[in-house]
Amino acid sequence: RFINNALERDPRVDVKGVVYRQPYLGILQDTFFPRTLDLPDAADDIADSPFAEPDLVILGDVSPDEIPEVGWQMLEKFVSESGGTLVFIAGKQHFPLAYQSKIVERLLPMTELRPINIDGATAKAPPSERGFHLKLTAEGEDMDVMQFDPDPQQNRDIWAGLAGHTWGLLGEAKPGANVFAYAIQPGEEDNVENERKN
Repeated sequence: RFINNALERDPRVDVKGVVYRQPYLGILQDTFFPRTLDLPDAADDIADSPFAEPDLVILGDVSPDEIPEVGWQMLEKFVSESGGTLVFIAGKQHFPLAYQSKIVERLLPMTELRPINIDGATAKAPPSERGFHLKLTAEGEDMDVMQFDPDPQQNRDIWAGLAGHTWGLLGEAKPGANVFAYAIQPGEEDNVENERKN
């Protein structure tokens, strides 16, 4: 809902969302968001798919039961043939660790996926001291979407002061992948090797 609201505030963006599993009390005639994605039987023609018009698809913590293989085939065509942008948001329950799909493996920009779950005293520390933090790469600093402030040093300071994370999914960047930010885990050195690994 946060992402939906943020995007809907931008008049240049036309948002269409599907939330497969969402609370439904039965008071309204239907759920707030559609619960299914209408897919054709075959992935031959992307023009007949829900991915024919969008420039960007954001996929969250979706269960493997929700998107059939034809949906993944169309998403792959959306990226490789239509030049669409596909954003993945990793989740604790399903995506991507619950998947055993060659298409998902090809689409992910990382290999050697591993969850990081920080608990104990480090997780209970004040927000700026807890968990792991994200640091922008030089390429990330040049990306408008990664800038909280136009001044580069101010932007670095803001990123350094953000609350730490106690859960995440880390991996090693595939050759050719652009890394905009990486995780610095408690007690870990900030170096180029860890930048590509995290």
